[in-house]
Amino acid sequence: MTDKDTLARKLNALTSQDTFDGKALHLGRSGEPDSLARLLQGIDDTMLERDAVFSVGDISATLRISGKRVHKLVAASDDLNAPTEVLNVPLRSEEPETITRLGEVLKALVEKDGILKIERRLVQGAPEKTGSGVGIQVLSDHWNADPAPRVAAPMDHFLEHVAPHATTLIALTDGEIETVTGDDTAIVQLQEVLGPDWQSFEDEHARFLASDQNINMRILDRFGPNGQSLLFSVIDNRQCIALVGTDAVPQIVAAWASSLR
Repeated sequence: MTDKDTLARKLNALTSQDTFDGKALHLGRSGEPDSLARLLQGIDDTMLERDAVFSVGDISATLRISGKRVHKLVAASDDLNAPTEVLNVPLRSEEPETITRLGEVLKALVEKDGILKIERRLVQGAPEKTGSGVGIQVLSDHWNADPAPRVAAPMDHFLEHVAPHATTLIALTDGEIETVTGDDTAIVQLQEVLGPDWQSFEDEHARFLASDQNINMRILDRFGPNGQSLLFSVIDNRQCIALVGTDAVPQIVAAWASSLR
């Protein structure tokens, strides 16, 4: 078995443990000025009616959505104190009070400290009436939250910025390795990094994924040979592990932030 095959086997074993969230889409950190706008970015134009579960940690709010429209708030954690005037009450543009109350509930959610995520689930049963609900532009006007466009393929955008600084880079999708770059020496170097301390790396991997602090990216200086840093990142169902020059870390961090806009 070649060095590259061995590395692929180890990485595949790590990512097949289902320890990272491949279903939820990360919308960025909550508690930031544009968090409510990021939430609106999660309401896409797919016409299939779905429940969009927005969450920060264990606290969540579920919106019934379809076609870039929000029909109603169908569930909310007790911590959000959603009033009866908004819970399961259909949204109508001619009833701005309900829209305002919904905005207050969602603002309370995005003000929690942590990672804002969305998970979409198909709705069972009869659909909402055609044309019902309120479009996201109306919501953004009421809430003063303009949903700027999200980078279409955030991991691809990030990898473009990481690759020039990486001696070795491994990209995975759904636990399957799709890209391995680096010469044989770099591959051996990375194996040397992960080999003796594999359990330590797995422990760090578990802490990284369970933490609300930089949950999507970690840079480990102590794992890097010859002054290099080990970069580990997750965006949705995609993963990247790379050896990068330590002097490039500031640019990589900036690229990370721009990828999640």
